[in-house]
Amino acid sequence: MKKSPNDIYGNIYRTFPDYPYVGVYIVNRPGLLIRDPELIKSVVQQNFSHFHNNDLIVDEKVDPIFGKNPFTSRDELWKQRRAVHTRQFSSGKLKSMFNSVVQGGDRLTKYVTTEMNANPKFTTEANELASKYILYNVGICALGIDPMTFEDDNAEVRVIARDILQPTFYNAIMQFLMFMLPSLGKFLSVSIVPPKVTQRLKSLIQEQLQYREQHKIVRNDFFESIQEYKGEKFGVEEMLVQIGSFFIDGYVTSSTALSFILYELAVNLDIQKRLAEEIDEFLAKHKGEVTYEVFQSLSYLNGVFLGKYHNI
Repeated sequence: MKKSPNDIYGNIYRTFPDYPYVGVYIVNRPGLLIRDPELIKSVVQQNFSHFHNNDLIVDEKVDPIFGKNPFTSRDELWKQRRAVHTRQFSSGKLKSMFNSVVQGGDRLTKYVTTEMNANPKFTTEANELASKYILYNVGICALGIDPMTFEDDNAEVRVIARDILQPTFYNAIMQFLMFMLPSLGKFLSVSIVPPKVTQRLKSLIQEQLQYREQHKIVRNDFFESIQEYKGEKFGVEEMLVQIGSFFIDGYVTSSTALSFILYELAVNLDIQKRLAEEIDEFLAKHKGEVTYEVFQSLSYLNGVFLGKYHNI
């Protein structure tokens, strides 16, 4: 195969610019490639309860993190797991994480400033910078630890991320077959999340539980909130699913999106300038203090992240 599935479907997407959707075949299974933004919104938001099942079959015993993720769950299990999963991202929960995310921004600023002071010609890949920042936020929000992503290229959360994204050649082939021929998932004992990542995340959870108990630490953060649901205490295994999903869902999607935004800002200087002006005005007005409620008033920033302006 000379092209990846992304290249193939990307080419189909660009070939039919005037169509809201296009019929495709995924090996021997018919499907739809949806192009129209409003139709996409209808599928993934208003009517998602009719579209939540997908073709992937993942053995929960082999891969507990991805196998119990709402993405691969079906029917009633999807409803149950989605309810547990999404309650962590209510406005109240996001507000409780906001200060940690602000700390991540401060660390990012300090990192770039220090590097530029040491070397005025300092350059870095947008994806590398985005990865450091997102992994910092994921580590501190999900596990309540200092991930040290700006100080150490081999910090534990960075190693975990690399292990997830760089599977062995054998696993890469097996995963490809699982995506293209889902029925093989019943027979292939393949983990999307490598077993060593699962074991290390489990160890980190156990270490954090023990540390907080010994030092009587109460933080009201994500780590604490996933220990109980509707009065039912969760054990390490269920916490592993929630934290593992947070790690995978939050890291890959967010770092990729942020790296593209950084690229677009670099090539669209007018948008970059307008965004900088809005942020400077915001900081001056609020004396440098950033709060969850006020932050949402940055309309141009929200527009940039939603791709409303120019090429973004």
